[in-house]
Amino acid sequence: MIPPTLLPGRTDTTRVGRDRLELLTGLIEAPSFDPFFRDTLIFIPPQHPVFAWQCGVDGCERIRRVSHNLCGSHCLEWEQAERAGQSKRAFMNAATPLPAARGVDYGRCRICPDRPALSPTTQLCHQHQNRWQYGSAARIDRKHLKRWALDQHALPGFGLCKARCPFLACGSVGLCIQHQARYQTEQRPGGARSERIHGRIKDGRPLPVTYDDESAFHAWCATTEPVSPPGLINLHPLPPLLRAEIQWGLHTHAQAAQHSEWTTNGIRNLVRHCQRGGVTSLMDLHDEGYKDLTRKQMDSEVRKIIWGIVNGLRCVYYSPSDSKDAGFLETDHFGRRFKNAQSHFDITTVPQRWLRDLLWDHLAEWLRSPQCPRTRGPFDQMRRAAVELGVFLQTDAPEARHDPTVLRREHAERFVADQRHRARHGLPSLGMVLVDGRSPTVTDLSCQFVFNQARKLLYSAIPAGHAERLGIDTGFLTAIPFGGTGIKQRSRNPFSDDVARALTDETNLRRLEDVAARLRVSKARGYELGIAYFGGRILYV
Repeated sequence: MIPPTLLPGRTDTTRVGRDRLELLTGLIEAPSFDPFFRDTLIFIPPQHPVFAWQCGVDGCERIRRVSHNLCGSHCLEWEQAERAGQSKRAFMNAATPLPAARGVDYGRCRICPDRPALSPTTQLCHQHQNRWQYGSAARIDRKHLKRWALDQHALPGFGLCKARCPFLACGSVGLCIQHQARYQTEQRPGGARSERIHGRIKDGRPLPVTYDDESAFHAWCATTEPVSPPGLINLHPLPPLLRAEIQWGLHTHAQAAQHSEWTTNGIRNLVRHCQRGGVTSLMDLHDEGYKDLTRKQMDSEVRKIIWGIVNGLRCVYYSPSDSKDAGFLETDHFGRRFKNAQSHFDITTVPQRWLRDLLWDHLAEWLRSPQCPRTRGPFDQMRRAAVELGVFLQTDAPEARHDPTVLRREHAERFVADQRHRARHGLPSLGMVLVDGRSPTVTDLSCQFVFNQARKLLYSAIPAGHAERLGIDTGFLTAIPFGGTGIKQRSRNPFSDDVARALTDETNLRRLEDVAARLRVSKARGYELGIAYFGGRILYV
C-alpha cells in the first residue's frame, strides 16, 4: 500500500497557494451541497423559502417588490386596504391574481421540439403560428387546435441563440425571441438579416444570412447581456471561478439560519455587472474597493450580495494561519458566530505586526474557550485598545514597529498619560475612525475600556510565552494600570406620590384604554409606556 502524501508545494496549514476553483469545485461536488445550485441555469421556484420572487397572492404570476411579498399592483391595493382597516390575511384571500406582465418564457413549440413557442395560448412557433392564424388553418374552428397540430410536421430548429444564451433561436439569424427583440431595439448592429426564399420558407429550412458587418454582429452577440426571465439566474456567460463563487454563495446563503434578503433581480444585476466589467473573481472586485464602479452602476443590493459571498469565501480560501498573516480573523473557523455579526473580524488597523499577532492569538484563545464572550463587544474593545496602543507607539517609539525589544515601562506610562490627557480635554482619538471619517472623542469610559483590555492583552503574552519569544520587557507589559470596574450610573428615583396616584386613578386608566385603542396598541403596551393623564396632557415616565 502506498501511503498518502501531500502534493509538492502544499502544506496542511495554508490554502493561499492552492487553486481556488479546485477548492470550490470540491465543495460544490460534495454530497452536502444542494444540487439545485450546481447548474449554470438556476431556475428559482416562485415561492422558494429564501429566494422567492413571485407575488404572495395565490395565483398571481407577477414579480414581487423588494422587501415585500406582493407585486407592485397588489402593494398599491394593500396600502388602500390597510388604510380602510382590512387585515393582511383578509386582503390576501380576496385579492385577484394577475397574469405575468413581462419576461415570460413560453417553452417549446408543441409541434417542433427544436423551436421556441411564440404564444402562451397556442404554444406554436412563429411559422406554425402564421399557418394557424393566416394560412390554410385560418378557417378551422379555434377549438380544434390540438387536432390540427397532430396533422402538422415538425420543422428543423435553428440551434441555440448565438448571444451566449442557452435558449433556442427563433430564426435563421440565430437569436432567441428576447435577443431578437433587443437586436431590433439597438438598431441591428452589423445588419444581420435572412434572405427570403419562398421554397425554404415553406418547408422551414434555415435561410441564408447576409451581414453589413459580420464582425460587428458577432461582437454584439459576445457583449450583449444575457436573457433572464423571472426566476432564472443565468451563470452561463461567466468565467468558471466567478460562476463557482456565486453558486457556492447562493448555497451558503440559503443554508444560513440568519440571512439578509437577496432578490433574484439583485443576483441577476450582480451577474450583469460582472459580465460588463470582465470580473473573474468576486474577491478581486471586493479587494479593489469596487474601483471605477459608481453607485448607479452597482447598487446597494449588489454590494450587499458581494459582501455576503466574499465574507463566506474567506473561510474557504484562507486557513486560520493564512488569516493571521493577512490581518483578520474568521469566527467561523472556530465554529462561532456572534448574533447580528459577520464571521470576518478585521485587525489590520493595528500597525505593528507583533502586536497584531498578540491580538490575533488572544482573540483566537477566546473563541476556543468555553468562556467565550456571548457578544462581539469585548472583541471590539480589545481591538480598540490594541489600535490605540499601536498608533501611539508608532509615534512615540517608531523603532518598535519591527523590534518590540526596545519598549520599556516609560513607553507604557506615556501612553496612559496621553489617554488621560485626551479624556480630560475632550480630544479626538489617535487611531480610531468612525464611518463618516471623523475620529471619536476620548472619554473617561473609553479610557477605562482601553486600559483594561490593553492590560489584559499584554499580560496574556507572559504566560503564553510570547513575551519571552519576542524579547519584550516585562516592565512594559505590566505598566498599564487597571482602568476600573465601570462608571456607576445613578439609580432612577421612584415615582412621587402625585405621579403614583395619577397612574392608579380609575379615570386615567379608562382614558388610557381609549387612547390605546385609537393608537392601535394593546392595553398592556399602554401600561409599558406609562401614560398618565393630567388635564389633557400625556406624561411619559
